[in-house]
Amino acid sequence: MIAELSRLAGEENAGGGDTLLDTNRIAFRPKVRQAMKTLFTQVSGEIPNLTREEQEAFAEVVTILSNFEELMATLFVGYFTKHIPDQKKYFYLAWLLWAYIRHREDSGRTQRDGSFYKTLSEVGPGGGIITFNYTDFFYGDERPRNGYFHGDCQSFIRFHTREYVTNNVQIKAANTLDRMVDFIKGLQVDWTTDPPEVSLPAIVPPLAMKPIICAEYLERWYECGQALKKAKIIVVVGYSFGVADEHFNDLIRKGNRDAKLIVVDPSLEAVVNRVCQTVNQDKATLRSVNVRGLQCKTGGRLMFVKAKAEEINSARLMGLLE
Repeated sequence: MIAELSRLAGEENAGGGDTLLDTNRIAFRPKVRQAMKTLFTQVSGEIPNLTREEQEAFAEVVTILSNFEELMATLFVGYFTKHIPDQKKYFYLAWLLWAYIRHREDSGRTQRDGSFYKTLSEVGPGGGIITFNYTDFFYGDERPRNGYFHGDCQSFIRFHTREYVTNNVQIKAANTLDRMVDFIKGLQVDWTTDPPEVSLPAIVPPLAMKPIICAEYLERWYECGQALKKAKIIVVVGYSFGVADEHFNDLIRKGNRDAKLIVVDPSLEAVVNRVCQTVNQDKATLRSVNVRGLQCKTGGRLMFVKAKAEEINSARLMGLLE
């Protein structure tokens, strides 16, 4: 089955079993996941006369198959089983992911001025910013004060004491491979104690059920909820409203029913469905408009903007806010 799916999608079958599901995690194997994503993307573009509902269904499936964060969430849950091999697996993968993010963060810093971070720096301080990114491209006052919803890569947690460490000089300076290796080597690790003496990156995969890993996260989620309650306009960029983020979706759903909600996404089909379901608004009430050269759909408190984040400069953002 995997070989046939790979052939249809133009992918090589690298082996790894001939079943659709990874029986260790009850999830699609990576090759199957990629093959199905490729097939659905191709089909949605090649079949003529698809109805809107059919187009939206294809977009929804591709979004689900693209959600890498759900895979990280599965491994994260495994850490709390107290099964040492599973805990070690997450430990190693979490620090590998942390190192990859820090590397990409450092290499991408030169492109910051062409990104949405530049726009944010031009329109105001970071008190009202909530981010799901683990990277830090913010400068000075624009940096979110309590807005790193799922944590960041410049702090870590000593899991045996639940100490949330935010002022460690070594982790903040670990922007090269050698510095990353030195920092990780310097961590105290002892798997023989109960609980194990282990430190992990302060990264929380987006789970619908949030584990309470330390009190600081409860305070952060509360502060994010308060910020949403006080907002007159909520602008959402690069967020899919996926089921894995249902905690945040519920803050949007119930936290502020009066605020104008502006959602920026280059592919609107799936996100329109999800947002309308989240806030209980009929998508038939939306009408097409053009704002500052951007294709939009608007109706009631909702506005959807068909654009990539980097297309939203400060002038366009202020135009959307009017």
